[in-house]
Amino acid sequence: MATRRASTARAALIALLGFAAAAPAVAATHASHRGAAANRSHARVAVSAAHAKKARRNPRHNVAPRPNYLPVCSERGYHSHACVKQELAAIRNARRLEHVKHPRMILPSNFAHLSTAEQVFVVTDLERVGRGIRPFRGLTKSLSNIAHASAVSNTDPMLATTTMRTLGIYEYGSIWASDLGPLGADYDWMYNDGYGKSQVNIACPTRGAAGCWGHRENIIGSYSGLPVLIAGAGTSTPAGRSVTELLAGSSGKTPQFTYTWKNALRHGANGQRITSPAKHHSKHGKARHRKHHRKHH
Repeated sequence: MATRRASTARAALIALLGFAAAAPAVAATHASHRGAAANRSHARVAVSAAHAKKARRNPRHNVAPRPNYLPVCSERGYHSHACVKQELAAIRNARRLEHVKHPRMILPSNFAHLSTAEQVFVVTDLERVGRGIRPFRGLTKSLSNIAHASAVSNTDPMLATTTMRTLGIYEYGSIWASDLGPLGADYDWMYNDGYGKSQVNIACPTRGAAGCWGHRENIIGSYSGLPVLIAGAGTSTPAGRSVTELLAGSSGKTPQFTYTWKNALRHGANGQRITSPAKHHSKHGKARHRKHHRKHH
């Protein structure tokens, strides 16, 4: 189905404020079983989603962002401290209304230095672990390359049967957004993807329609409990305006990752911090180090 564009209240606000940013847009796909044809349906100022299995209850309605980060993010840019602060506050408010145990989303300390694709991945896993759901283990080069190509073409990524077989993928979901960076995309995917006056999701024209909350379901889906959860993420130029993500469940061997959830944890993601094994020393190792130190002084 060809993408479709629709006017929205948010787009109107941007126009009234005189900002150059385009209205946010989202798209998603979900496919299951090896070699299965992806079931595509299109969403709001673009496309909406065929979903992952409904393992978690979706919100009853869209949650208006409070604070409304759209003006400051459009004016100052989504990389600005002011924008990130307001987006995180809006996410925290939405998670609090959802009764997430720890509503505050804690980014890794090096978040600003990550690539946009890595930021998208980290935010997705933060939404999962905040709800007690197993995180995706990491980004693979092959899936990220596919995601990047889709970000450039402004559409949700699709996997060929051969790729699914090579990586042992039995189920995958994909999401796309033209939005205010990774956090803005996350807000629309997770909290603004249902039926409501904002009309963010044109595949959700009525409450309970099949396309409602498809992006959210891809982000926090169970992926049939498959043992290896892998991902790919991509962005176009300018980085972050168009972002995509591939989320997959595999039964194959663990692939080589370009970035992992453990990398994020080493920098305090979700308020946790793990130490690299290379930094651990046995008591004997420390003793030898001290002895060596004294010998030279």
